[in-house]
Amino acid sequence: MTLTRTILPLALLASAAGAQQELIYQQFGNTTGIDTDVESCIPGLFGKVYEAADDFDLVGSIERLYIVGNDCFGCVPPTVAAAHVRFYEWTAAGPGALQQEYLVPAGGSALLYDLSAPATLDITLPTPFEAGGQHFLSVQLEFTGFGYWGWWVANYDDGPHGSPLMVRADGGSWETVDTPMGPLDTDLGFALWGIDATPPTPGTDPHGSWTVVPTPEPVTEHAILRDVEVLAADDAWAVGEWMDLVLPPYTSDTKPLAMHWDGTQWTLVTVPFPNLYVGGNWCDLEAVRAAAPDDVWAAGTLNKQAPEGWVGTHLFVTHWNGSTWTEIPSPMSINASGNFVDDIAIVAPDDIWFVGDWIDTQGGQGLGLKKALTMHWDGSSFTIVENPFFDNDPIGGHGLTSISALSSDDIWAVGGGHDGDYVGFSEIVHWNGSTWTYEPGPTPGWFHRLWAVEAIAPDDVWACGDYQDAIGYHAFFIHWDGSGWSMIDDDAPAGGASLLAFGPDEVYSSGGGIARWDGSSWSQVAEFSTVLGPSLIGLDAAGTPETMWAVGRELVVQSLLPLAVRLVGSEAWTTVPVSGGGDAAPAPLLLGEGLLQAGTPVSVTLAGAPASVPTVMVLGESALMLPLKGSLLVPSPDVVLAGLVTDETGRLVLTGTWPAGVPVGTSTWLQAWAHGAAWTASDGLLATVP
Repeated sequence: MTLTRTILPLALLASAAGAQQELIYQQFGNTTGIDTDVESCIPGLFGKVYEAADDFDLVGSIERLYIVGNDCFGCVPPTVAAAHVRFYEWTAAGPGALQQEYLVPAGGSALLYDLSAPATLDITLPTPFEAGGQHFLSVQLEFTGFGYWGWWVANYDDGPHGSPLMVRADGGSWETVDTPMGPLDTDLGFALWGIDATPPTPGTDPHGSWTVVPTPEPVTEHAILRDVEVLAADDAWAVGEWMDLVLPPYTSDTKPLAMHWDGTQWTLVTVPFPNLYVGGNWCDLEAVRAAAPDDVWAAGTLNKQAPEGWVGTHLFVTHWNGSTWTEIPSPMSINASGNFVDDIAIVAPDDIWFVGDWIDTQGGQGLGLKKALTMHWDGSSFTIVENPFFDNDPIGGHGLTSISALSSDDIWAVGGGHDGDYVGFSEIVHWNGSTWTYEPGPTPGWFHRLWAVEAIAPDDVWACGDYQDAIGYHAFFIHWDGSGWSMIDDDAPAGGASLLAFGPDEVYSSGGGIARWDGSSWSQVAEFSTVLGPSLIGLDAAGTPETMWAVGRELVVQSLLPLAVRLVGSEAWTTVPVSGGGDAAPAPLLLGEGLLQAGTPVSVTLAGAPASVPTVMVLGESALMLPLKGSLLVPSPDVVLAGLVTDETGRLVLTGTWPAGVPVGTSTWLQAWAHGAAWTASDGLLATVP
C-alpha cells in the first residue's frame, strides 16, 4: 500500500546507541611555541601559585581536554601528581563564579602527559562538563616538589578568538598579561572532545552538505589518504600509506594503504609489495585512477634494489584487475634513487600518463639530474618521455605533482621543485601529442608550488597551489584562457591542494576546507570545525557533484589518521521552518543526511531540544500544517515513533540503511515533538527520493 511504501523506510530508523566522542572545539591557530611566561603549576616555582584561563563558546558535553604548553627550558621534567581542571562562568571582565572543578590524579589513563617540548596534556574528565555557551577554562598541574608548566599561546598573529587569556596569582583578581608592547592579546592552545549539541547546519554548498565519513584505520599512529577515485556512488578507491611498528628492533615500515567504498562503508584492501627490508621498508601510494571497475591503477614509491645493486626509492605501480592488486614492473634509475609517482591521467586503457619525480642517470641532460617524471603506458610497457628542463634550479631540480588530460594530444601537468620543494619558477608543461612544452605562469610570493591542475577545455584550464611570503602561506588559483596564464585569486579562502571541475562555472578545490568557483569568484563552502588539522589532498566524483569525495588526514592526539568527507545531496532533504513567533526561542532543528539510495546510510538528527525528555517522531505522507500546542504539526500523523528520549545535550540521532525498491519521487514528512515542562516541536523535514 502507498502508506507502507512511503513511510516504512524512515520509520525503520533506530536510535543511535550512544553518542560518539568527537573533537568539538579547538583553539590552536598559530602555536609557534611563544611562551606566556605564566606558570600554571602547584606549588609555584617563584613563591606564588599562578593560574591561567581562557574562554570558549560551546554547547555540548565536554569529556576530554587536549592542551599544548612549554617545558621548563630543557630542565629535567618534574614528577606530575595531578591535574586541576576548572570551569568558570563567563563574564566580560574575565572568569566569574567557579562552575565545576576536577582533580585528575596521575598514574592512570585519565591523565596522560609529556613535558618535553612541546609539552602536551591529555585529560579525561571523571564526569562530563555540560557546557551551555561561553565559559572560561583553566588547567594547572600539581607536582611532587617544585615544577613548571606554561600554556602555549594560540592565534598569536591573528588576534584572539573571544577574550584574551587572563591570569591570577594566589587566587587573587584575574588580569590580562602585560608586556612591554602592551597587553598580551592572544589565546591559549587547547582542544575539547565530547558531544557537540550545537544544531548542525547544511552548509553553503548549493549541492548539499559535506559530511565526515568513518574510515577503517590500521593499528598505527600514522596513516594518510593521498588520493581518491570515484567510479560510481557505490564504487570508489582511496589510497595512501600507513606506518607499521616493527618490534623488535623498534623501527617502522611504511606500507601502502588502499580502501574501497561499496556505497555503504569503506573497507581495507591489501596491496602486496616486496617486503625486503623489515624495519626499513617504504612503500606508499600517492595516486589512483581507473579506466573501469576492473582496470584500476595506483602508484607511488617503493624502497627496493635496482639491478646494479643500488637500494633506494623507486617507482611503484600496481594494478587492480577486479580481485587483486599486482605490481607492474616500472623503469628504475641506474646508481641513483629518488623516484616516485605523484599523479596519473588515463586517456584510454592503452594511453596512460604517470607524473612525479625522476633521477635521470641515462643520458639526455646529464648524470643524476633531478627531473620531472613524465612516463607513458601504451598497454604493454612503460616509456620515460622527455619533458622540458630549464636551468632555474639545477640542484633542487623539477618535479610534477598533478596531471589532467582532455585528449591524447591535449594534456597539462604542474608542480614545482624535486621532492615537493617550493621554488621561485613556474613548473607548468603541456603535451600536444608529440612533445612536452613549457608554458610558465605566475610566480607569487617568495616561493610557491602548484599542487593540482584541472583541464575543462583547451581554453579553460585551472591550476592551484600555495605560496609563502612574509605573512605566511596562502592558497592561490591561476587560469589558462588559451593564450596565457593569469592569477585569479592570490589569497584563497580554502582549497589549493586539489581540483575538480564539472564545467566552466562549477569547479571545486579541497585543502583545509572545500572551496567552489561559481563562474565569478572562489568561496569556501565547507569547513570541518570538529576535525583537528584537516588536510584534504584528494578530490574526485563520478560525473556529478553529489558523488564527490575528498580524502586526506586529520590530527588525533599527535597522530595522523585517515580522513574522508563526502557531499550529501540537498535535493533529498528540505527543512520546513517552524516558528513560535514573537520572542519565542527558535524551534529545535531536525536535519536529515543520506542520499536516499538503496544500501546507503541515512540519519535524522534532532538538536536543540530539551535535555533528557521523552520524544516522539511523527511521520506522514502529506503535510498537515495544523496549529497545535502553541506550535505547528507539520506532517499528517500517519506513523508515530514513541519511546525515544533526547540525550543530556538535547540531541537525538536516528540511523539506518535505505532499502531497495522505493520509487523515485516518494516523499515523507517528519517532525519531532519533545515533552519536557511542555511540548516542544522541531522544525519539519521533507525527505524526497531523488
